[in-house]
Amino acid sequence: MTGRNRGEVPSQVKGHQPLGNNYRVLRPDPAGTIESLAALGYSPEAAIADLLDNSIAAAAKNIHITCHWAGSRDSWVAVCDDGNGMSEPDLLRGLTVGGRGADARADSDLGRFGMGLKTASFSQARILVVASRPDRGAWNIGTWDTEHVKAVSDWELLNGAPPEATDIIGRLQDEHDAAGTIVLWLGLRHLAPAGADPSDEFAQREFYAGVNRVQEHLGMVFHRYLSGRGRISITLNGGPVPGWDPFLTRRRFVEELPPDPSPSGLAVQGFVLPHRVRLTDEEYLAAGGPRGWLEQQGFYVYRKDRLIVAGDWLLPEFRKDERHVLARIAVELPAEHDLAWSLDVKKSSAVPPASAVRQLRRVGKATRTRAGSVMNHRGKVVRDRQTVSEDFTWQAVRQFGRTRFVVNRQHPLIRHLADAHPQIRRDLGAIFSMIESALPVGLIRTTADTGDQSAADPEGAVPDDVIDLARRMLEVLLNRGETASVALARVTRMPPFDEHPGLAELLSGSTDPRTDGDDS
Repeated sequence: MTGRNRGEVPSQVKGHQPLGNNYRVLRPDPAGTIESLAALGYSPEAAIADLLDNSIAAAAKNIHITCHWAGSRDSWVAVCDDGNGMSEPDLLRGLTVGGRGADARADSDLGRFGMGLKTASFSQARILVVASRPDRGAWNIGTWDTEHVKAVSDWELLNGAPPEATDIIGRLQDEHDAAGTIVLWLGLRHLAPAGADPSDEFAQREFYAGVNRVQEHLGMVFHRYLSGRGRISITLNGGPVPGWDPFLTRRRFVEELPPDPSPSGLAVQGFVLPHRVRLTDEEYLAAGGPRGWLEQQGFYVYRKDRLIVAGDWLLPEFRKDERHVLARIAVELPAEHDLAWSLDVKKSSAVPPASAVRQLRRVGKATRTRAGSVMNHRGKVVRDRQTVSEDFTWQAVRQFGRTRFVVNRQHPLIRHLADAHPQIRRDLGAIFSMIESALPVGLIRTTADTGDQSAADPEGAVPDDVIDLARRMLEVLLNRGETASVALARVTRMPPFDEHPGLAELLSGSTDPRTDGDDS
């Protein structure tokens, strides 16, 4: 690379006449521009994710990240990939602030404004070095030293690497001698605590705590690239970055609501995660994600398989609470919707347009309702370990990789009827099979009432049909030899009777529950 790139304005632009006396050229102040870009609010993990977007857009298959501690002055971060390297003109264009303009993006491009490399880097480092090598070509290197730019008040790009980066760049080039790109940050602004020397153990712990946050964030944002769809490998300080799937799609007991596509291309699908009792301690901790169960509930907005929003309810009527921690919803956002969704330059937030609100509200309500029901039902099971499994009317059965619901043939009422009338057992089984095969699970999930799922009357009254059914159930248990107290406790713990707190008093008030109702 030779000569300075001062960004001269061409005398004539296609479709426009040369500048006349009515126009003035007002170039942005370099120092003020750099400080503005540095203050956009990037976290270290979000900034590094922006660098990875460029690597993925360059068709990289392997991305290696190094975060090196050497005190606040000499610590550094490098991102190296094996993607399509840049020629000298491409590198100069990539290092020019706003150099890509409004050019059309390739389908593989995860960029939003063409500013990610500069804005992310200026927010985290005082010196940005980029070395890139196209296939069978030479290394091209350029450096932005923000302090130098401020001092000379001009966009002077250094050809090559500065003295303090020469050895680091040389080692990284030796380790990655194929085509690809190296991005090096020196003079870290945030990841390395200010004023710390290399022997400061507290500062070192703070540095590597930040590195851990980087790993968790990258595993979440790029989990689709790291998982079964696996298109890339990411390592951090020599170790692999594991993907974190917020929907536990390969885990048993995850409930998938039917996808809800729209003519505009926006696709939304709800997932209800398993209750705590279905997970081991290790699984439960991992499923909580980087921010924990409460904060990770909500919508997950994806753009080209890259996660933009990770757990936000987006709509003001939805709030994060313990009742809905199992609810997570995937939103697939077509790239052409970027403007409508107001994606920010950091690709970390989005605001749904009015045209998407009805769809988000519909799926959000259905998913929250189901999640609340699971929390309520499983919570009762946890609190009441004496509930007998045969007392549940429905059972979930895992078969051929899918979960289906079947009528519990061991339910006391069903067993009593089959034993009393053996001649109908075959027909009874056929009726249950017909009900199971026609059970509209998807319709139930999407049309369920979004209000209180309790079957109890608002004023506490227990419906007569529930009382009659409970008395029949109590009679069956008594006839099987159970004592009155055990039978009564079992009935009041049994679904759906456990939804009616006043039922126990009504049943215990009977002089002889065994005489109530039909004995057929």
